[in-house]
Amino acid sequence: MTRTVLMMLAPVILLSPIALGLAADAPTALPPDTQAAWDSLKKLAGDWEGDASGDKANVVYRVTSNANTVMETLFPGTPHEMISMYHLEQSPTLRPFHT
Repeated sequence: MTRTVLMMLAPVILLSPIALGLAADAPTALPPDTQAAWDSLKKLAGDWEGDASGDKANVVYRVTSNANTVMETLFPGTPHEMISMYHLEQSPTLRPFHT
């Protein structure tokens, strides 16, 4: 699948407000905006490539941990590889972790 880097970065931009933990004490059902963001993020599963400032950019999204975590690997297999994890918690928040 070939996509642009902007398409790859869209989930990060869209999930930022949710990642700040907008709903601390909420019922177990996810708010519609959190659920929609989570569903959109999971749909990115697969290998993506695009162009970042004239250089080839690759990213891999993988749904893991019983579909409660999405692993994002930027520049896989290179010295600049970066991994970010997006975890859906029981309190309806989405938490990003970057390694």
